[in-house]
Amino acid sequence: MKNGLRWTVCLTGAAACSLLFTTVAMSQQSQDKPAEGARQMSPEEQKAMAAWEAYMTPGEHHKHLAQWVGEWDLKVVMWQAPGMPPSESKATSSAKAMMDGRFVVEKVKGEFSMEEGAPPMQFEGMALMGYDNHKKKYFSHWLDNMGTGCMTEWGTCSGDGKVLTTEGETYNPMAGGVVKTKSVATIVNDNTRKLQMWGPGPDGKMFQSMEITYTRKK
Repeated sequence: MKNGLRWTVCLTGAAACSLLFTTVAMSQQSQDKPAEGARQMSPEEQKAMAAWEAYMTPGEHHKHLAQWVGEWDLKVVMWQAPGMPPSESKATSSAKAMMDGRFVVEKVKGEFSMEEGAPPMQFEGMALMGYDNHKKKYFSHWLDNMGTGCMTEWGTCSGDGKVLTTEGETYNPMAGGVVKTKSVATIVNDNTRKLQMWGPGPDGKMFQSMEITYTRKK
């Protein structure tokens, strides 16, 4: 029974891929001079192809994300709890566009101390950012060497593309469970960016726990 199920899944996937490649080929053929006797796409196939092209094509929202591409010096300010003095550290960021501008990948490296006088810990993180044309929302997936999970946030951007607000959740072992998160990424000017992050404090209420200032490297 299990083998039969596997074959069904494989055959279904193969059929979907075959339909996609056939439709793409037929679309390309329609743009060129059609061969004599060649089959034209049906209205249903044309509609499916148009929907796929709309889903896969980068647009204005992807141009907004591209403004974060570059090499940056980071000033990181963190608060452990409301009212506590912040800690400061430095890091670097390298953000690059990928897959013809559909996504932005950011890699961050730095170090910080858990408490005053303690030896610094090396920090490494990576973000995958994009805009989903179907959901009409921005997203960010964040991974780092302080855990083995992923923080995912979804949100919207201001009309001018300068302020991106996302919300999501992540697992926090110190809190003993999944907690809500919020981020606001702001384009201050051509060479400055700011990222503010919120999370639950000891009382469970959301407070700003981090602020990162990006300065473009010269």
